[in-house]
Amino acid sequence: MPNSNDRPSKLGIALLVTVFVGLLVSYYLRLFKELSALKLIKLQAAAVSLDSAVIPMLVFVPTIFVLLAGFIRRWQGKLSDKEITSGLRFIVCSLPLFLLVWGIYGWQQNRWLDSAHYQKCQFLTGSSFGAPTVWVRDEPYCIQGAHRVNSELVEWVGEEARAGRDVGVDEFKNKIAELNQPKARSTASRAPGE
Repeated sequence: MPNSNDRPSKLGIALLVTVFVGLLVSYYLRLFKELSALKLIKLQAAAVSLDSAVIPMLVFVPTIFVLLAGFIRRWQGKLSDKEITSGLRFIVCSLPLFLLVWGIYGWQQNRWLDSAHYQKCQFLTGSSFGAPTVWVRDEPYCIQGAHRVNSELVEWVGEEARAGRDVGVDEFKNKIAELNQPKARSTASRAPGE
């Protein structure tokens, strides 16, 4: 019969595996969203939201498996000092490799978008650290004050492009105004100091 001390360890490993699987699933969902956004450029969508770090993060996927294997082998009591050293070396080497791949990919992505006549739009890009960059097909699509609705706006533009409809600048501006209306009302309805 298993020792009562084994249960928390098994539960801990089960939780750890669940966390790692959750991380992998959330990463792959983000990766597929990024790849879908890249396809919108070929459709000449008016605006596209891209995160230059998502694809290079593939370098870290093996690191997650190395960490998970290390935790499981440690739980089993089979982790040797040599395995710890090798695992740590692999994890530490992954960071400079990621930075190198990220730099090269970011540079190539910028060149590709420039050649497709896209330009970065600071007015549409979110202000939080790590926010994806919004690229617009033409200068008139870069509209000040639209960053509050950028995710909804870019999603709508993507739906329109996938349906084969081109979004004109006036339609783009109208959609921004429409998306900003509920936000303006909810902000105005709050009492001062809330």
